[in-house]
Amino acid sequence: LPTCQPHVLLVPDTLSYRRLARTQVGRTDAVLEVGSSLGECTHILTCHARAVVGIDVARELIEESSKRHPDCQFEWLDCFEEPERL
Repeated sequence: LPTCQPHVLLVPDTLSYRRLARTQVGRTDAVLEVGSSLGECTHILTCHARAVVGIDVARELIEESSKRHPDCQFEWLDCFEEPERL
């Protein structure tokens, strides 16, 4: 993928998503992961990208993700309630 244009990439399942994270994200990329859950994919993305932020609507998942992956950045965000924060 060209690095000069922003891209939105969608995949049908977690396995495809993890494969995408390993193969299509480069050192110069910045990634916003929507629905980061427990942070496993966020952690994979952090190993490949320049900057990664995982967001989730569930505060308890953000807290648990931050404990499991202290090297990753997680933020609570409800995109429908606070779209201006995107």
